[in-house]
Amino acid sequence: MRDICEMSTAPTIMTVRPQLTIDLRRIGSQMCGWSSNSFLNPSIITTGVSNLSPRSKDDLSLFAKTRPWIPNSIGKPVSDCQQSKESLLQFSVMSYNVLAQNLLETHTYLYRDCQVEALEWSNRWQGIKREILDMQPDIVCLQEVQMKNTNHFVTHYESFFGSLGYRHVMKARTGGKDDGCVIFYKGFMFTLDEMSGLEFKVDRIKRLDRDNIGLVCRLVPINSPTTPLVIGTTHLLYNPKRTDIRLCQTAMFLAELDRFAKTPSGSYLPTILTGDLNSDPMSPVVQLLTSGSFQYEGLRSGRETLPCKLLPDSL
Repeated sequence: MRDICEMSTAPTIMTVRPQLTIDLRRIGSQMCGWSSNSFLNPSIITTGVSNLSPRSKDDLSLFAKTRPWIPNSIGKPVSDCQQSKESLLQFSVMSYNVLAQNLLETHTYLYRDCQVEALEWSNRWQGIKREILDMQPDIVCLQEVQMKNTNHFVTHYESFFGSLGYRHVMKARTGGKDDGCVIFYKGFMFTLDEMSGLEFKVDRIKRLDRDNIGLVCRLVPINSPTTPLVIGTTHLLYNPKRTDIRLCQTAMFLAELDRFAKTPSGSYLPTILTGDLNSDPMSPVVQLLTSGSFQYEGLRSGRETLPCKLLPDSL
């Protein structure tokens, strides 16, 4: 793993449907598109979708005013692409931290300004379903799906998404934690080629001592089987003081995306990176993803000044 005073990648952005923008990052190539300067919860990466309810259209209009999409310096404007919009594979992606109920109930101080009724699982589940039915995304990346005590994945998510024609891959957090990540995809649009549940906890590495995880899969479009794509989602560490851990987790996640996306010829498949990064737009993690590299030596993280090397080459 390359890690000499600096972490680097070459994220790129791609538009895959007219009036619908997807944050698509893949390592080591140039493509076309746009990037967001902020993150939403739910982070629904779509605009101009015509089949929404009036309520959802109003919500998206408000989001567009407060969290606008802006061109970045990594990709190129869609108008510069050689390929026409009509020839692009068309699909939509939603990324959504659905907040595990157990986490909500053990951190009630975070939600003291919310109405009690709004925090009840039965009401929250109705809202989650409404978002899915309104958006009808082709791929859904979820974080904080509760998988233990009670297993909401089995009792709620699996049957609901299954009834809509979705298949899925999933990965629970390590260390006996209750929640995990799930990627749902429409079974009539994609087949699963390979998946990987990535564990960020590595006992022999000082900065990899947390139970966060990533989930990566390679999907093959049924109507375009020669153009597979890679989808990844993750939920990085929250602790605001531990930038070093989030950077290390991001490096591991990008390395796995790279492994899935690199072809035998050395080119890269289109790759979509989603997740709850627990990072603001100016954070080191977001700078790494949006600028392609980040110089971390000398950065303060908690009570420590970061060294030249965060991770061993042998990882």
